[in-house]
Amino acid sequence: MGVPATRGRLRSLGIYRIMKDRLKPPKKSYVYEAPLMYVGVFYFLLLAWTAICVYLIGVKALNADWPIGQLAMIGFVIAYTWYWCLAISYRIAVNEQGKIELRSFRRVLRLEPTDITIVEGPRLSFIPTVFLRFRLAREKAYLFSVISSSDLTKILNVMRRNNSNLTFKGLVLNV
Repeated sequence: MGVPATRGRLRSLGIYRIMKDRLKPPKKSYVYEAPLMYVGVFYFLLLAWTAICVYLIGVKALNADWPIGQLAMIGFVIAYTWYWCLAISYRIAVNEQGKIELRSFRRVLRLEPTDITIVEGPRLSFIPTVFLRFRLAREKAYLFSVISSSDLTKILNVMRRNNSNLTFKGLVLNV
């Protein structure tokens, strides 16, 4: 029938290297969720900024009779700011198969370990609460994070173990 698959034969076909380099799933699931206080303060400040802008622009628009085009442009900027901010993830999970899930108020991203190429931390390393940026093929995803969290460190280490091409910028991880 067929020739038995020996290590030498698999190596000559290049399959052995592919099998050896296959992703190793973590032994259990890891989940990190940003502190509710941090996320709440961020959205409260965004809401306050929006309310102040709408009030000040509304008062000026009623008194000065602004053209509708300018008001629409300012409204678009405010709406786009909210649209972007609602996509900031507050939860990241790595399951048994090594798949990554980023959850935000607007969407849920389900990613393979190789979908993320770069994880960028804060430029100012003394700030404990930051946004982590995950660079994907066509977009970037952001995560509310507390850098000193042990759960987040575990997740980032699992991501590094499952994707040998993953680059970390601005982050020091304990292995």
